[in-house]
Amino acid sequence: MTAIGYQLSSLKPVLCCVQQVQEALRRLKEMGYHTLQIQWISPEVPDEAVANALLENEMTCLGVQDRYPAIREGFERFVRQNRLFGGSDLCISGIPPENFSEEGIAAYAGELGCMSARLAGEGMSLSFHPVSVDYAPVNGIPALMRLLDALPDMKLTLCVYHAVRAGLDPAALLERYRGRVDIVHFKDYAVGADGEAYLVPTGQGEIDWPPIFAACSRTGVRWGLAEQERWRKDPFVCAQESRRYILENGIADAQQDR
Repeated sequence: MTAIGYQLSSLKPVLCCVQQVQEALRRLKEMGYHTLQIQWISPEVPDEAVANALLENEMTCLGVQDRYPAIREGFERFVRQNRLFGGSDLCISGIPPENFSEEGIAAYAGELGCMSARLAGEGMSLSFHPVSVDYAPVNGIPALMRLLDALPDMKLTLCVYHAVRAGLDPAALLERYRGRVDIVHFKDYAVGADGEAYLVPTGQGEIDWPPIFAACSRTGVRWGLAEQERWRKDPFVCAQESRRYILENGIADAQQDR
């Protein structure tokens, strides 16, 4: 059964000090969120303070996520964060532009494979979060698929928004990678009068969500995380509206299973 959670990157501008982190987690808990993936808390906030805020608010951390360059440069810190926060997944986002060739993807897969082996020694796993450009073909085969084929044991963290923006069907991707996807990001968008896309709470945009929710349940996705890094109204209102829509359309409240 797929249960609801929240991607904390959605609140980046209000995660700049200890007090803001404590307040953000308190407000999320009041809404009913109990499970987080953690990304983009300011480095000015001590990791121990984040761990304390998680404990005080009875929050579960699935793991930490960041873009590849940040994790490459600070791998040991991300591992330490997972230890402190109780997370078991380290999620890397994006294929570097310089690796968009068959040889480059093979080299990138080799590096991620080494990271995965080091994480296994910590009782953690590696997952990969593609962005829309990662679906672009390399000699006729999407770069993402080349990478996942080279690392068959690596998990896929699927962002619905990026898959849709790349012109793909998220439900079909979930079927293709059945058993490899534990986390899906429920991120939605709308298109303005100027033709530009902007992010909106889940269910208020262009994406047809019920078939995706059904595919999550059918393929064994464990967590569906509301996500929205840019907003046109209060971000906590957005988080609450996303949660309400997701729950009303077939994703469970994890708190019910505690």
